[in-house]
Amino acid sequence: MSDTQEKLSRELLAAQRALAEALARCESHDAEHLAAANEQESARRKLEQAHQEWMSALDTVGDPIFLHDKEFRILRCNRAYQQCAGIPFHEIIGRPYYEIFPKTGAPLAGCLRVMGKAGSAADVEEIAVADVIYRSRTFSVYGKQGDYLHSAHILEDITGRKRMETLLGGQKQMLEMIATGTPLPETMAALVRLVEGQSPGMLASILLLDEDGVHIRHLAASSLPAGFVASMDGQPIGSCAGSCGTAAYRKEPVYVEDIATDPLWERYRAATLPYGLRACWSSPIFDERQQVLGTFAMYYRQPGLPQPDHLRAIAAATHIATIAINHHRTMAALRESNARIRNIFEQASDGIYIISANNRYLDVNQRGLELLGYTRDELLRMGVADVLAQHEVARLAVEPARMMSGIPHLAEWEHVRKDGSTFPGEVSARRLDGQSYLAIVRDLTERKRAELALQKSEAAFRMLFESSRDAIMTASPETGFLSANPATLALFGCRDEQEFISLSPAAFSPEYQPDGRRSDKKSQEMMRLALDKGSHFFEWTHRRMDGTEFFANVLLTRMEADGKKLLQATVRDITERKQAEKELAKTGRALRTLSAGNESLIRAEDEPQLLQAMCRVAVEIGGYRMAWVGYVEHDAQCSIRPMAQAGFEQGYLEQAHITWMDNERGRGPTGLAA
Repeated sequence: MSDTQEKLSRELLAAQRALAEALARCESHDAEHLAAANEQESARRKLEQAHQEWMSALDTVGDPIFLHDKEFRILRCNRAYQQCAGIPFHEIIGRPYYEIFPKTGAPLAGCLRVMGKAGSAADVEEIAVADVIYRSRTFSVYGKQGDYLHSAHILEDITGRKRMETLLGGQKQMLEMIATGTPLPETMAALVRLVEGQSPGMLASILLLDEDGVHIRHLAASSLPAGFVASMDGQPIGSCAGSCGTAAYRKEPVYVEDIATDPLWERYRAATLPYGLRACWSSPIFDERQQVLGTFAMYYRQPGLPQPDHLRAIAAATHIATIAINHHRTMAALRESNARIRNIFEQASDGIYIISANNRYLDVNQRGLELLGYTRDELLRMGVADVLAQHEVARLAVEPARMMSGIPHLAEWEHVRKDGSTFPGEVSARRLDGQSYLAIVRDLTERKRAELALQKSEAAFRMLFESSRDAIMTASPETGFLSANPATLALFGCRDEQEFISLSPAAFSPEYQPDGRRSDKKSQEMMRLALDKGSHFFEWTHRRMDGTEFFANVLLTRMEADGKKLLQATVRDITERKQAEKELAKTGRALRTLSAGNESLIRAEDEPQLLQAMCRVAVEIGGYRMAWVGYVEHDAQCSIRPMAQAGFEQGYLEQAHITWMDNERGRGPTGLAA
């Protein structure tokens, strides 16, 4: 081989080795590229899966949600948003959201605010779309380098909440109007406007039932056509008297879907349809005794039945109307009562004076003028000091102030008439308010003469004390009983007065009173009240010597003897009255049970429902432990088949096998009744 060939051979081998190495490197690079491509494809699939899971999660959310870029073009949205937009997904993506939903014509203010802030930010605002109110929560997301990525919007439907807030605010206003004495028609007109504002297209009305209980008249119906209101005003209630008249008659809601076809409106259809009224839903308004006061009604110009929102509005409106009408009637009754009280005030046989805190006359009845001999105009320009004997004036600096502090005043004062004559007057006074007090003055002239006669006959007075049917005793707060009349000894079962006096007051009371307080501690409080106020009246549970207990009314009256404060106690056994009250409560429960049973009878749709309702009423209202209804069967076993039950039954009816057969098992209460 020549040198040239050898050189070419070496170069060829070197080139082959270089080519082999290059090929090896290419194969390595291809493997790396393939691995990278596989990894990229796996990441793409995971990203696609995560996107699908994210979109699936968003589609389960009931609130519309969408994402947009910095040009406000929609990147993604959930199904709720697509349903609000009303167009397919492919027509939504890439378009500005303010052209799709909500169609505001420009980006939302909150959206602009969060996009103008550095870093992640959020904003909340309320927007209205047709009749729907949304709370829009906007979030802007930025990357690690501070670059804007996208914004997300969540639209929460708060229409119901806003309407409820409006309704609650309106109810508060209604209650304020009621409390401040706003005339009833004005208050009810405001209520009608409030309810109408909750449902566009609604026309509401409130009618009152006349005192005759037969005719209804419009109290508020500002949105209804005047001609329709006039034609319906004063119509009688009845079983087929439109929605309102029928609701008042039945004492239950009446919802008419279409006035044009419903038989309840047959008599009034010709007067109603020309005004475009098609649906009417009426509910009765009751007082606290479940007597009908009137009705609340909703009218619509298209046929339909109430939805849950309507029913809630009806319930709220009837509740407010009940309060307003009852308050109006209560205030009217109060005015009548005040008129009667004024008449009593004027006709009273004692002088009655209303006096200011600085002892100036503010008002007086006719007898009060007669006692002092002044005209009304004269006396109302005078003060109390002007009609008192000179030696009494100094007491004005003490007694009225004590009485104005809440201590009732009862004392004798010497008065001077206009003609200069004097008379002793018993003054019973107590505070009316922080600026005045009431004084009742009784001329004691005749009583003084009688007292003088009584002083001459101590024996007669003692006989009166001894013959009193009420137990009367005197006691010292420190040492105990001092005396007792025969009625006291008989009431408590003592042999004589000495035995009674020898015992402490605690011996005649159980350890605890019905309110759970210890008798010894509570009795000390009662005595303190009597000593402070002059007298105190209360109920007490006493115990006789034989251990039996009884209810009593007790009047403690403060007395003074030899400079010491004593108490006189008058005790009257009210056990029979308590028993009568218990019987009255029992009768009241029976009447409530009967009333609820009547209501169940009206409302029941079928016999099983009626029987079950009657059993439930007997248990829940009547207070029975268990109630059941059975049918008498004329079979061989003379069985009684239970049909309904309520209360604590625990399998009794199933195990008892009740029969009306003429044997030992059939002679139980149920069998005998059958």
